[in-house]
Amino acid sequence: MPATAQAEYVPYIYAPESFDLDWHLGKLNSQLMEHAHYRRTITRTSPLLFALLYMEHRLIDPTISRDIHLSQFHIDMAYEAELWLDRNLEPAQIRQAWIAPRGAAKSTWLCCVLPIWALAHGHRRMVAAFAANKTAAERVMGNIKYCLDNYELLRDDFPELCTPARAGGRSVSDAKNMYVAKSGAVVMAHGIDSNQLGANIHGMRPDMILLDDIEDDEGNYSIHQKKQRLSTVAAILPMNDRAVVQWAGTTTMYGSATHDMVRSLYGEKADWVAEYAFRPRHYPAIVTVSDGSESSIWPAKWSLEYLRSIRHTRLYALHFDNRPRSQEDGLWAPGDLPPILDRLRCSRAVLWVDPGVTTNAKSDPTGLAVVGLAGNRAVVLYAEGFKLKPNERKNMVSRICHDNPMIDTVYVEDNQGGADNYRNELEPVLPPGVKLVPRHTSKSKPRRIEEHLDYCQMGWMAWAEDFPTLREQMLEYPRGAHDDVLDAVCGASEELLGTRLRAKVLPV
Repeated sequence: MPATAQAEYVPYIYAPESFDLDWHLGKLNSQLMEHAHYRRTITRTSPLLFALLYMEHRLIDPTISRDIHLSQFHIDMAYEAELWLDRNLEPAQIRQAWIAPRGAAKSTWLCCVLPIWALAHGHRRMVAAFAANKTAAERVMGNIKYCLDNYELLRDDFPELCTPARAGGRSVSDAKNMYVAKSGAVVMAHGIDSNQLGANIHGMRPDMILLDDIEDDEGNYSIHQKKQRLSTVAAILPMNDRAVVQWAGTTTMYGSATHDMVRSLYGEKADWVAEYAFRPRHYPAIVTVSDGSESSIWPAKWSLEYLRSIRHTRLYALHFDNRPRSQEDGLWAPGDLPPILDRLRCSRAVLWVDPGVTTNAKSDPTGLAVVGLAGNRAVVLYAEGFKLKPNERKNMVSRICHDNPMIDTVYVEDNQGGADNYRNELEPVLPPGVKLVPRHTSKSKPRRIEEHLDYCQMGWMAWAEDFPTLREQMLEYPRGAHDDVLDAVCGASEELLGTRLRAKVLPV
């Protein structure tokens, strides 16, 4: 392939053994490859060759190597794109959803490489891309514009696509959310909830609609929001019922729209999938090959050994397998409980108090948990629940602090209000140097407990001894009568480990 001025190093191309890459590349005429007309001709009907020839730098994942590593998933997306050559589509003829692990390069191919191929050769004229929010939409547009502005061979062979249209000496549109090329090609990118459903540029309507991870992460999403999101998708599709529609997704929670599409492939009912005419394809991280053995969907990025090591976790089910477990089936299994390690020495500890609203029989007890930090692991040092009146609660907090001198902060959950009352009640009995911090938690209790399960499954938690009440509440959740002690442990652990999970650190 012709060398570009962008890189001195020529990347090597790796492909699955089942795909004969040498045979495909061997059909090329090396002498004619120096001519732009030949390059345009051979890539007109081959999205894969276009990607390798013009977009090689977009295909390189620097976290893996300096080379191109194709998975079967990438090859399948490229081959399916050959259907886009048909300009006389029937309504809803091409509506595909690609469900694969987070980080599998879905967006790279479906929302950058393949649309640029379709626009470069005139197979599509107007692309409307929708992402979960404005920031994500601007990222989609930014990736496309970066390629058009910086990939030298692409600019040489398709100058009219890579040059903005001008009128009166100014660009018609070369903004964060819309690009109009000299060739007449148009790309738009918006947050899915923006008011952009009547897109019409010079009488054109989108002939390609992209839905790129349009569901928010599980901490900011709900079944109600999923229903609203599907209503928005139902309003987007009529922008052009003959458009090519591509949905790139990873499940964000049990019962999300993406999860519905996966379930529909395994015999579970999801009426809207058929109603909207989507044809989903599911790529789990661990695939079973023809001889019955297992393989990684993308061995260059995730080794089979690594995937097997996290296969038991909720995060794997959610982000890698796209088949999360329902809370109603029981969130915890006995194997998820942390190990008992009584010899760990903690550098510091926090006490979390989850006050009971009242002391009547139907009210939750006050949950109390002391969690310490021992290296990179959080250790439950104390966990119990009691029906306590304010004076009794004050005495209990005082005793726990004196029994655990490594406590430096007492957190009191004040979602019911009353932060000043808690200060007046507890601050006078705290040892010198121990802070009292009222904490209003914005996360739902189910979300906090799910995150604590992640901590346990990733080996970040341990218990200093067996805590029967805590163990019982974990194994009975969400069907148990109470979860106050579990909730207190979740709050204390979040204070010590939450930053690590927010950085999306997975087990190694």
